Amino acid sequence: MAKLTGLPPEIRNSIYDLLIILDEPIPIASPRKEHVRKKQEHSSLASLLRVNKQINQEAKTLFYARSTFIVGNGSWGSTSQVNVQALKEFIRRVPKDCIALIHKIELDICLVRFYNRHRNFHRVRKEDISQLEMVSRALAKYFKGLESVSAAMVNIITYPHTDSRGWLEYPIHGNVGVLAKPIWKILTLPALKQLYFKYESSPDIKTLVEAVLEGNEEAKDKVKMMKQDGSIVPLLTVTP
Repeated sequence: MAKLTGLPPEIRNSIYDLLIILDEPIPIASPRKEHVRKKQEHSSLASLLRVNKQINQEAKTLFYARSTFIVGNGSWGSTSQVNVQALKEFIRRVPKDCIALIHKIELDICLVRFYNRHRNFHRVRKEDISQLEMVSRALAKYFKGLESVSAAMVNIITYPHTDSRGWLEYPIHGNVGVLAKPIWKILTLPALKQLYFKYESSPDIKTLVEAVLEGNEEAKDKVKMMKQDGSIVPLLTVTP
């Protein structure tokens, strides 16, 4: 490994890229079992961090700067949903200077929806709002280098029209405009360039974007709606 430090920086970065950068975003969810944590401690990143101080610093910098993480307000302590408890643990365990290196995250706005067959309307739970506020405060406080946020609405329901994961199979509209306030907090991040809303994630996404943009002129330059193919939906279709 001594030979690694003798290579040009761009070659070392290419090696780190191959060893530690994942193709998929990394969800910040609660660990399933203790053996998962032990497995993580013996990962390629953990091995590189033990080599020497120079390799440690270079590998950490590249890993956090180039990886995309997923955060959200899913069920507290869930192993399958990104959640506040897991985010707090992440902030506790990861050095603050490393968190500040993170440039990209995906935000899952998780809503537990109670189906009402008479109205087909959902009122956002206070718990969902308060936990999303916790996420936005944590991002504003610790993720100082954040440049890009991609937000999706994730509907979670247990009965009667769900798939095996408990996710809603068809839309229930609701008062999602109340979620705009936590989003405004994210828009105050100093390095933030773009906040993308995933267009296909929910029929309610337009309503949320309208609420975020209402009376917020500065947000119009940052907020965009994006389709799965990467194309941008013109905000002219959304009433500012």
